[in-house]
Amino acid sequence: RLSLVGAGTPAGDAWPGDHRAVTGVTAPATVEARLDFTIVADLAAQARSPAFAARLADVPVVLQRAEGQGWKDVATLHAALANGRAQVSFAQTADSPGLRRYRVTLPELPGELSLLDNGRALAIDVREQSLHVLFFTRELGADFKSLRQELARDPGVSFTGLFRITGDRYTLQGDRLDGDAALEKGFPTSAEALRRYGCVVLGAFPASGWSEAEMRALTGYVEAGGAAVFLGGERAFAAGGYATTPLAALLPWSLSGTGGLLRGSYPVGVPASAGGQPAVAGLQALLAGAGDAAGGAVLESVNDVGPLRPGATALLESVVAGRPLAVAAIQPYGRGKSVGIATNTLWRLARAGGDGTTAYGRFWRQLVRHAADAGDACHLARVQWDRERYQPGDEAVATITVLAPPGAAPRLAATLATIVAGATSETPVPLEAAVGQAGSLRARVRFGERGEYRFRLTIGQPGQADDTYEKIFAIAPRLGEGNRLAVDAAMLGAAAGAAGGIYAGEKDLEPLLAHLRTTLLGKPVTSDVALVGGDPWYLLVFLALVIGEWWLRRRKHLL
Repeated sequence: RLSLVGAGTPAGDAWPGDHRAVTGVTAPATVEARLDFTIVADLAAQARSPAFAARLADVPVVLQRAEGQGWKDVATLHAALANGRAQVSFAQTADSPGLRRYRVTLPELPGELSLLDNGRALAIDVREQSLHVLFFTRELGADFKSLRQELARDPGVSFTGLFRITGDRYTLQGDRLDGDAALEKGFPTSAEALRRYGCVVLGAFPASGWSEAEMRALTGYVEAGGAAVFLGGERAFAAGGYATTPLAALLPWSLSGTGGLLRGSYPVGVPASAGGQPAVAGLQALLAGAGDAAGGAVLESVNDVGPLRPGATALLESVVAGRPLAVAAIQPYGRGKSVGIATNTLWRLARAGGDGTTAYGRFWRQLVRHAADAGDACHLARVQWDRERYQPGDEAVATITVLAPPGAAPRLAATLATIVAGATSETPVPLEAAVGQAGSLRARVRFGERGEYRFRLTIGQPGQADDTYEKIFAIAPRLGEGNRLAVDAAMLGAAAGAAGGIYAGEKDLEPLLAHLRTTLLGKPVTSDVALVGGDPWYLLVFLALVIGEWWLRRRKHLL
């Protein structure tokens, strides 16, 4: 039986002295090289003395990066902790791929109760990543040029444009993939042909321009984990006849409105309900500064769409005839996501004054990444992990989608290497078919202890050089020692109860003492055991002790 005593300050109670802490640090587990990312730190403080309270008005917060065997200061911000809580955000960029370790710290102040929770560390995997976006339309509009220019500025996105020239003739522009020549005949008629693209953006044209096979291919692609973005316009959505097609299910609104394009002046912003959506992170401030109007960004047209479907979320919102209208919305569909943008003048924000260009570009870069949810990718495969971070003892599951051209039969092999002091120990990882996901494989790896691990996937095709995907995992407990100084009474109580004991705080030991009296000082039980008759070794030990005592007494002249 295990009984426990908690010595210290319980969680939620006031600290007995002056104290500051980094209570949380959040950042993406994986980022792309040469693109901005943000590290957010949550801070807390408590002052018991006037001198310490005065120092909380302007507290330096330092971001450090691991270099060699030490830490290098890379940025310093200042937080006001007089009210006990604060949050700071560090904007960072990593120039090259690799595992980067960061730490947020609060420099020591005189009289501080403890320094153990003044810092928190985290690891970020920086990757050379490329998200393939396919833009398809039968009627080219002004949005194509602006979108292509914005995504072309993004080193992590490759953009391919497919549009009709005349009749049944199509042309491809932008970044090309091996085996994409079949697109010159038009939109693919199988979901497998679309799987090489993380996101498909669709221009506004009538539903009559789709064939049944093309619609099945698109819905199957999204259902299997792809992303589709529908643009608004004169002949989009209900006005384009989509309400009676299979594609209606991909649209995040019910097509109860006319779908027609309304023209006017429509201020646009990020609704409160989209506060946690990565697609619009940091966008509201940029929209507020866009355009010449004091009210911020304004659209010159919106499609008259119906209310959002259950499960859909508005990303951008305007007001039409006194009612809110979701100008941009996203919804899950199967394992993928679909997005609708109910305007054909969003591109004007790319030409607006102020921060309009930044708002337009940021929206699209974040949108395609969030909608695609592509995970990690190389040229011939996409790998999606079941979690962002792992700790010792966890099992990680990777779903591998092969992006090779149709008809190719690539060879795949996976390994997991444990990296210790620069040396590696590599073991093969078996690949199995992913149940319910045709054409996908699954890999399972277990991280037995803390350290660095490298997962490597090799994809080979006959007559071509192998393609390789690698990911480094920094495996460590989610919190370092000292990051939580408070006594976790609930956890200790559960641990003691599971072992048949009880838990008590240091200020109330009476229940524990009573429990120990009952369990340890109960009625004694005596039993007789025959030592000599049971085992001859007892006699040998007894004789050895007697002889030993006799010999010692002779040496001491006691005999």
